[in-house]
Amino acid sequence: MSGWRNFRQDCEPKEAPTKDQFRVWAVPTSPATCDSYFMALSKPAPYHHGNLKDALVMAAENLLEHSGFSTLSLRQTAEYAGVSHNAPYRHFRDKAALLDEVLQKTLVDLAEKTLAAPLLYPASPELQLQHVGRLVMQMAWRSPQRAHLLFTYQTTHASSALAAAFTLLRQNLQELLAALPSIAEPARLALQIVALWRGLATMHTSGLHSDIIDSEEQLFELSDQAIENMLNSFMR
Repeated sequence: MSGWRNFRQDCEPKEAPTKDQFRVWAVPTSPATCDSYFMALSKPAPYHHGNLKDALVMAAENLLEHSGFSTLSLRQTAEYAGVSHNAPYRHFRDKAALLDEVLQKTLVDLAEKTLAAPLLYPASPELQLQHVGRLVMQMAWRSPQRAHLLFTYQTTHASSALAAAFTLLRQNLQELLAALPSIAEPARLALQIVALWRGLATMHTSGLHSDIIDSEEQLFELSDQAIENMLNSFMR
């Protein structure tokens, strides 16, 4: 995980962006290595002793975006990571276990970003929530295979670890909202926000309402507006 964290730190701004800079930083267009926290990384370096699990997870992330869920396999992942076909079984009993790890990693990263949002936008709780929402929408637009699995596949196949990661995300949102004295029922609002992101993401990844959701910017605007409305409705 250290490499993943270093990748994020290299891409993060040195100081908090302003409201006008928000969209540009949330969806950077350059340098290429910082294009998105959630976009698949380039093919991983050859496996070295001690990082087999991380190498397999990274390989699965890339293959998921390029080949899709149906063709992904442990054998294909092993080949992409440059290890023997039997190597994945040291950490994953089957394809479902590997996907659980990929999705769990995505959720934990998002949960960490949620708690970091107040440091980026200390004066605006609304921007804090919109920032996290835009990261989810960014994933939906740029990594639709992973986003679709995150919000659909887990409903029938979720492991306890993946379910715990979803709970962590909701609880971190709740913690952020609880710091605002003007918000009533932060637990209910946190749950509704997660439901909002899930709905928008799956509508896009399923190809629904493509006449309205025709760009990444449209997803951002829909998420921003919905969060603004929800915050207003939960004000004391």
